[in-house]
Amino acid sequence: MIGNHTTLVVFSDDAGLVAANPKGYFIPHPNTVLRLDGPFTYGAEWTCGPWNRRYESILVIPHYIVQTATYNGATYNNMPYPFNLGTTNGYQFEFHAITCRGGQSIWINFMEVDYYSEGDVKTPTLKLNALPYPNDNVANFYPQFFDATVEVVGVSA
Repeated sequence: MIGNHTTLVVFSDDAGLVAANPKGYFIPHPNTVLRLDGPFTYGAEWTCGPWNRRYESILVIPHYIVQTATYNGATYNNMPYPFNLGTTNGYQFEFHAITCRGGQSIWINFMEVDYYSEGDVKTPTLKLNALPYPNDNVANFYPQFFDATVEVVGVSA
């Protein structure tokens, strides 16, 4: 439930939904969020690309592993991979975040993981959140939100 004096922000790929809700804080997802490549099969290297950032304020890095699995004779792709989570949700999580952040000098807003309760993602997350860039201000990395405006076709100002 959303409490009083709070704002809910919804990221959407639906331009019509964004335009139809000018005061509802519907934000166009492609203009705001840069999501890196992933997820990966076990043994694949973590990536820090594509770095085609233009004006996005939020960076999402998927850090989880998928597998192809067969259940009751049917094959499914991109199923969660629950093995080796002590490693995946531990030093690999931190290494992935530090490599991407250090190599590209971009503040990471979200690291997506499977099985949050397995391994240790809290310690690396707290560590990463405590390390701003030298000579920089954390506020420079906050997302910038503005009231949406509706464009009316065929009407000029």
